[in-house]
Amino acid sequence: QDRTRWWRGYLGGTKKPRIGLVWRGNPDHPQDQKRSIELRSIVNDLTPEFEWYSLQLQISDEEKLLIDQSTNLTHFGSLIGDFAETAALCAVLDAVVCVDTSIAHLAGTLGIETHVLLAYTPDWRWGLGTSGSVWYPSVTLHRQTTPGEWQPVLETLRTRLSVSAG
Repeated sequence: QDRTRWWRGYLGGTKKPRIGLVWRGNPDHPQDQKRSIELRSIVNDLTPEFEWYSLQLQISDEEKLLIDQSTNLTHFGSLIGDFAETAALCAVLDAVVCVDTSIAHLAGTLGIETHVLLAYTPDWRWGLGTSGSVWYPSVTLHRQTTPGEWQPVLETLRTRLSVSAG
């Protein structure tokens, strides 16, 4: 609760919904290339109707440059160095958008509105053919219908976020 209060004060007031973003998982995961999205392919799609916050713990030099050039994405770096800190930050956000990583499970466990972007062949935990999660009622699943094609998934996500914000 102390850390949640700290994050609330650190972020200050806003009139826009706040969304946490995780675009890639552990690069050592055997399926990471299928489940992760290149930041360069989505950074320009982060609509200004929301405040976007990176929940990535580590970013590449290329990602840092993209974030620095973005007017709509904030990265906290070492301020969110562990799950407890990430949970506190997530608790003050309106939603989390992420690929299939541990953050999906963390936000889902906390009951936060979470949108998980799933590869065509997802991990078994997410099941097949549904948009809901049997594990977490607050999670909406957005699935690829064609392997490697993220654009339709991102378009569906944008529509869903706009409807829930409006």
